[in-house]
Amino acid sequence: MRNRLIILLIVIFLTAPSYILAGIEYSTGIYFGFMPSMGGNLQSYVQRNSLGAENGIEDINRTSDSSDTEKIDRLIGATGGIEFRGIFRDYYLIKLGLNFTKDIYGGEGKTLDLTGDTVEVKYSMFVYDIPVTVGLSIPFWKDVRISLTGGIAYARGTYKNSFKSSTLNSSAKFNNWAVPVVIILCGEHFIDNNLSLMTSINYYKGASEVKKSNSDYARNDFSGFRWNAGVLMYFR
Repeated sequence: MRNRLIILLIVIFLTAPSYILAGIEYSTGIYFGFMPSMGGNLQSYVQRNSLGAENGIEDINRTSDSSDTEKIDRLIGATGGIEFRGIFRDYYLIKLGLNFTKDIYGGEGKTLDLTGDTVEVKYSMFVYDIPVTVGLSIPFWKDVRISLTGGIAYARGTYKNSFKSSTLNSSAKFNNWAVPVVIILCGEHFIDNNLSLMTSINYYKGASEVKKSNSDYARNDFSGFRWNAGVLMYFR
């Protein structure tokens, strides 16, 4: 149902009659940022049943004085994207975006299983998503604008994990999709009449269905916060 709704919103945005679009102020922008805790806790069946890690990466780290272990940090992702905006009646805003997010830090190290055996652990994730949101864009003074929008996104990603020890050799790759809810708070500072600097906080909430890969089962979790900064060009 959400997937059909986002397709409908995109079609309306791109094919609305000219007499409706005539009163819209258009802009397009590019931005980059980061996403902490990418993929959530990265839970899977193998972690829970073979390693005793009930909450995935939150419980995966174990150490002892006699073992050579390396802390496994949560994934941090680098994100970038473009967006297209339309402001109509001065305050109402609709946005269509395309984002790519890839892990750049964390997700690798050594831990212990429940018997004390050393386990090499690797996680990685890549996501692209297409959000459509609507809301309000309020101007303050002459050079500041703040907007708050909400909607949904089509998100698809690849989550990989690997757990290797003397008794365990598991690797999995999960390609899956979901339609998360999206909320975006954005602030702009205008350099001139047609160009602004922008920063935003984006919140996504949603995960895919459970999928099997080799001997493991997992969801692709798209939930979390993203912080972006970039520029917007207005066509007045």
